[in-house]
Amino acid sequence: MFVSAAFAQSEFNNYIPDYSEHSTDEKISKINELLNSNKEFRDDEIISLYEEIIRLSEESDDERVLKVGLKSLAEFKFKLAMYTEAMFNYERLIALLSEDEKKEKALLELKVGECLKFSGLYERAVQHFIAALNISNENNFEEIKSSVLVNLGHVNLISGNYNKALEYFEESLEIKEKYNVVLTTPHVLKNIGNVYVHLKDYQAAEKYYYSSLKLFEDISDSTGISAVMNNLGFLEEEQGNLSNALKYFEKSKAIASAIGDQYLLQHNFYNIANIYYKMERYDDSKSIILGNLLLTSEKRNLEIYLKNKILLAKVAIAQNKLRDAIRLYDEYIIEKDSLLNAMTNKHIASLLISYDNEKLQLEVKDLKSKTESLSRSLWIVILLSVFIIGIMLTSKYIKRPF
Repeated sequence: MFVSAAFAQSEFNNYIPDYSEHSTDEKISKINELLNSNKEFRDDEIISLYEEIIRLSEESDDERVLKVGLKSLAEFKFKLAMYTEAMFNYERLIALLSEDEKKEKALLELKVGECLKFSGLYERAVQHFIAALNISNENNFEEIKSSVLVNLGHVNLISGNYNKALEYFEESLEIKEKYNVVLTTPHVLKNIGNVYVHLKDYQAAEKYYYSSLKLFEDISDSTGISAVMNNLGFLEEEQGNLSNALKYFEKSKAIASAIGDQYLLQHNFYNIANIYYKMERYDDSKSIILGNLLLTSEKRNLEIYLKNKILLAKVAIAQNKLRDAIRLYDEYIIEKDSLLNAMTNKHIASLLISYDNEKLQLEVKDLKSKTESLSRSLWIVILLSVFIIGIMLTSKYIKRPF
């Protein structure tokens, strides 16, 4: 068989003919036929097929096919929210580009930045966004520039720089309206709505969300519709309307599940679990978190994985399970370091490990404060108990007849 050892272990290898006598080009062609066929493969099987194309193209020094293989694999992993792995493939592609491929380089710098952004590594993401922005400005790549501005706006929004975020989004919107970029305009409107939520201007936020939703519906963009539903849920949550928020999150989850959008789905599960936590439905919240922890761990979505850990610890505190909360907090610290080290070991030693998600850090600080407070309270209760028992025993001893 021409497939790699890892690929050969797959069950679906049983119905693949032996192409060992074929040339490398023919083998690659046969794999592409499989990928384009109506056969249903698991995600790991599709990844193995792309990896085999990459291996064969490296063997034959076919750079053109190698680029296609790397790009296809990166895009597939990105779709599965496997951002770390996707990023390495995008970086390999950048290294293969010639000086003349400026547009492709700008697009790849943008994709690397998005991988880092979705992993919660915002400082490093900004470096790649700026690189893409500089190339775009130098070469008048206006559509790429517009996308970069959206991402810079998003990073500033997450970091709490709301006015700066609004500037980036509005500049991006101007470009999109100038060139009549219909497909991505609703994304910018949605993000402007996000800014107004954080600025507590809920009426303006709702206006932009519904403008965005209408455009997404006009172009039948299910991902966009799901994202707006999620954000409408966040809008309701911010105003304390938890039941309405839950309805929107559930609608968003149903769409994300139907289209297989892992990134949205992971956020939906977290948001629903957080609503249950606020509703004091702790068992429901815990159940969803545990499932989402498994999902985010498999997909290596670092940001959401760690947020789930913190939320689970908060649930434990609410249920007066102090030891569980402390254990989960310790696990959070250990796993955060190990996950980041794992990324660094995959030859990205220059990666600047930085958690700019202030909300997450505040939750960690708050959790630590609560566990320390509960720990002190627990010791006070123990000491008081010992003191009371001591008094009772002493009293009993005094009253005993000699």
